[in-house]
Amino acid sequence: MTGSGRVCEVMTGQVVGITPDAPVNVALRLMARSAVRHLPVITGERCVGVLHESDLLWHVWASGNDTTPVTQLMRPATPVVGPPTDVRAAAATMAAAVTDVLLVVDEGRLEGILTATDLVRALAG
Repeated sequence: MTGSGRVCEVMTGQVVGITPDAPVNVALRLMARSAVRHLPVITGERCVGVLHESDLLWHVWASGNDTTPVTQLMRPATPVVGPPTDVRAAAATMAAAVTDVLLVVDEGRLEGILTATDLVRALAG
């Protein structure tokens, strides 16, 4: 891929999520086991926020507390794109929002997650 194409072709479709009441230590173990750096925080069928691995690690390092509920450390649900969105447009959205992750939503349903790593893999072919 040369940077063109659709988000649905490069996104991670098997999304690993976590509930808002889960503690940080559970989130970090889930991230390590799943080899991901972002976790959508899910309530029912809604994504209410996104956890970033770096935020969790900084929190544990600075506070020594790994039992804090993830709702205290999640970021707002990131910018959203649709599966047919052009990859270049998604990358521009990511850059404008100064984030390395976008939620991929279709008719209100979380279909996937698009990370900077997904974009690099797509460019690398």
